[in-house]
Amino acid sequence: MVIPGYLNRSRHGIFYFRWPFPKQLHPQRQSSTIKVSLNTRDLQFALSWSMDLRYEAKKVLHFGLRHRMTYEEIRKLIKQHFTQLLDSKLKNIAVQGRLSSDVVVSLENGAEFAQQMLDGSTDDLIGSADAARDMLAVARPDAKVDEVEFDTVRREYVRGYREYCKEVLAHDQTYETYELRKTDIPQNSASEIVVPKPILHSTSTVSLADVIKNYSEEAEVGAQWAERTKLEKRGHFDLICEVLGSTKDLSAITLSDAQALKKVLLKYPTNRHKNPKTRGRSLSELLELKGVETLNVQTINKYLQTYGTMFEWALRNGYVSYSPSVGQFPA
Repeated sequence: MVIPGYLNRSRHGIFYFRWPFPKQLHPQRQSSTIKVSLNTRDLQFALSWSMDLRYEAKKVLHFGLRHRMTYEEIRKLIKQHFTQLLDSKLKNIAVQGRLSSDVVVSLENGAEFAQQMLDGSTDDLIGSADAARDMLAVARPDAKVDEVEFDTVRREYVRGYREYCKEVLAHDQTYETYELRKTDIPQNSASEIVVPKPILHSTSTVSLADVIKNYSEEAEVGAQWAERTKLEKRGHFDLICEVLGSTKDLSAITLSDAQALKKVLLKYPTNRHKNPKTRGRSLSELLELKGVETLNVQTINKYLQTYGTMFEWALRNGYVSYSPSVGQFPA
């Protein structure tokens, strides 16, 4: 009797089922083989069982190949995301002026950290996991995303973020000099100079609290946050509402507001509602307290990345057509 190629017998007479695993579904993109012991020396039993396993293996792998986003689709998603974010940032520079030294350092560090993650010298770029979940929730709201697809989107997000940082820095650098010998200004009349149209906000207003509510509800529907993450995000949102005001129109949030929020975070105490020294005190009182432990850099970055992801979400979902606050927080 001919034994099919997917059925192997060990030197001890035990039959094994073997089936090729496609490299596009492998976490390391390597060709491999699934090997399962059938725990029998009986050829007829092994043939019958292996035929069932063969059918299931073909069905499962076909589903995985057919329903997972292709690499090209993932790259298109990442490119669209960061192109939109870059356009918003460049408009911001055109209206508000060049990047501050703090933002330049933040972008330089962001590009460096992203490269370190891609090189494998660091495990994570803080915020990349949340951003990947948000993007997948929008792109595939009804799909069950497996670990391989999530890791691919997350890694490509980091790659896109690295390029975004570089592009913003390069654009900002173009303002360092003037091209006096090359000009697009018509030479016949100064009255013919075209004045750029102002960038307009959305005509309708939406409060910060409403955006937070809708953003959080979408995350709930997509099961993006674990219970601990929900509590953490709620604390982040409570603080931004306390600093800027929950009724503040999202499109009216300025660069000054973003900077004020960052200054608060630098003085904000840890465990505000648990520590007897800080519990029940107003925000202004907290910022004047001496001798209390304040947030570390990693925790501050978590706050900022929560805000950055929310502002990006608001822009993608049409709550504002343009906001200078978008891009001020690392995504």
